[in-house]
Amino acid sequence: MLRIRTPAIRYLLAQAGGSAGDVPYDWTGTTLDVRLGPIVIADYDGTLLLQSRPFRLIAPAKFDLALFYRIAFRSMGISEEEAGALSRDMGFSPGLLMFMPKEDRNLLREFNTPRGTGKMIAEVYGKGTIAALWSGADRLYALYGNIDEDLVTRVANSLE
Repeated sequence: MLRIRTPAIRYLLAQAGGSAGDVPYDWTGTTLDVRLGPIVIADYDGTLLLQSRPFRLIAPAKFDLALFYRIAFRSMGISEEEAGALSRDMGFSPGLLMFMPKEDRNLLREFNTPRGTGKMIAEVYGKGTIAALWSGADRLYALYGNIDEDLVTRVANSLE
């Protein structure tokens, strides 16, 4: 469960250059239910492939979840245009990237999958490692290890 603290979100958004007034004050105390799983993990000699149901935030009926995601991304310093695009791509589970430090965003690249785009993070746990995230029809996938972009694309294409 995630309980929203509107003053904290307003502060973070203002620090990132956004308008604190964009955060509805009536969000204070709203509880979001965070769901992920079950998760299946396969270890291929140090290269990990994970499969799960997509990450979901379950919100009260009148809560604007797309606005919440947009504000969360803006609070991390992402441009308004990119934050809006990410908030609309709910199938990708944008919440998984919410804790990526701003100074590491240059390590983030997109790649094509049969269902759209995935995100690849280079050097996620040291030089030579890549973590990739993408969505299938009803699954979220992650691939991690000392791998290259070509392998990521081939694995993503083979799972559709």
